[in-house]
Amino acid sequence: MSPLELMYKLRKKFWLYIYKKNGIKIGENCEISPHSYLDKHRPNKKVSLIKIGNNVRISRWVMIVTYDTVDTKNPSILWKERKPKYGEVIIGNNVFIGALSIILPSTKIGNNVVIGANSVVKGEIPSNVVVAGSPAEIIKMVP
Repeated sequence: MSPLELMYKLRKKFWLYIYKKNGIKIGENCEISPHSYLDKHRPNKKVSLIKIGNNVRISRWVMIVTYDTVDTKNPSILWKERKPKYGEVIIGNNVFIGALSIILPSTKIGNNVVIGANSVVKGEIPSNVVVAGSPAEIIKMVP
C-alpha cells in the first residue's frame, strides 16, 4: 500500500470516528467519503438524528441535514428569529448514495436502495428501488 493510499484510508477512519463521537449511528462496513457533510446538529446530546445501516456507501459531496429553518407558513419572519425544525434521517442497509445528493430532514430510506447523483431526497423511500432527480422519484425497482 502506498503512503497516499494509507493516508486516504486513515482519513476515512478518522471521519467515521468523528461522526460516531458526535452521536451519529453508523452500522458495519460503511464507507463515507471524507468530502461529504453529515450534520452533527441535534436538539440534545441524548438524541441521534442520523442512523445509518450496514453496507452503506456515501459518495463525494453528499449532504445529510437534520434541521431546517424555513418557515413556509410565515416567510416574513426574519431568519434570525426562526426556530430550527429537527427531523431524523434513517438510512437502511445496502444503500448507495450518489455524488452531490442532498438528504433532507425527516427522511427514511429503505434497504437495497440506489440514490442517483445530484438527487434531493425527502420523505420515505421504500426498499428495493432506484431513485433520482430533484425531487427524487422512483425510476425502477431492484430485483
